[in-house]
Amino acid sequence: MKQTQNQDKLNVRKIISLLTLLFVWQFQAQETNKLKIKSIDYGAIGIYTNLDKNGARGYCSNIELVSNYQRSLYSVNYTLGFGITEKDNKIHDLQGFMSVDALYGRIIKVSRTIVFEPYLGLGYIIQSNTADAGGKSAIGFPIRAKFLFQASKKFAIGLNPNATVNNVHTIYSANVILRFGFLN
Repeated sequence: MKQTQNQDKLNVRKIISLLTLLFVWQFQAQETNKLKIKSIDYGAIGIYTNLDKNGARGYCSNIELVSNYQRSLYSVNYTLGFGITEKDNKIHDLQGFMSVDALYGRIIKVSRTIVFEPYLGLGYIIQSNTADAGGKSAIGFPIRAKFLFQASKKFAIGLNPNATVNNVHTIYSANVILRFGFLN
């Protein structure tokens, strides 16, 4: 059991290292049209569920580093959630999840101040609760969207609905996001 937890931590470190290496490689590989850090998106307030009758539900938060190349977006997202499961309308377990995702998206300008950004990607998710020893990990396929109101050149606020499809429990979440931009 302890060995499984250590293996999960090692796998997460490998994935984070690989994603970091890919971003650094992308920054240096482009010569004329460089891939640049566009923004940091912070999912300050969020909720999640797995939509089961007595399933997981709780609060989540995420942070995402977004870069762009022309109209394409590339991002690395880290999400952390914690909450409860219910049984017979009573609290049954404390539980949580953690995911790391690499995403590809597009910028769709709806108006001068409204932007829609759909994303698809590949990730790694760990889900655990107090009734199970250890956690269950899986490869996830995140589907995300961002609806943003551009308040200024360097700040936007919006909604971020998400689904992470995997073979343990599909997680559905929504966050209020704050975007802190770096590019004009």
